[in-house]
Amino acid sequence: MTPEELINQLASKGGAIVSSNDCSELEIADAQATGRFAVDEEGLGFVRRTKEWLVKNRLPHEDEVIEYISNLNWSEMVTEREKTLVGGNINGFYSWMIRREPE
Repeated sequence: MTPEELINQLASKGGAIVSSNDCSELEIADAQATGRFAVDEEGLGFVRRTKEWLVKNRLPHEDEVIEYISNLNWSEMVTEREKTLVGGNINGFYSWMIRREPE
């Protein structure tokens, strides 16, 4: 699967795309087996985490992030697909920020 196909999958099924570096070996294997894994031209891996995974692994304050995204003043020109992409990627970024090692 290409990264572009993974983005299209995110738009249609929801969830969040994260670096495979943020995933356990088991999560990567599951993503590969279920068609939610992509590698770009530079060899970087990406996993689409499902909505169910995100709910099960909710982070503290995540409800506030979701509410913030929902209340953004979206342009009439923005499609639901674009909203899903933005929401999923903000959620993935937030997950990374919370879990990363302090510098």
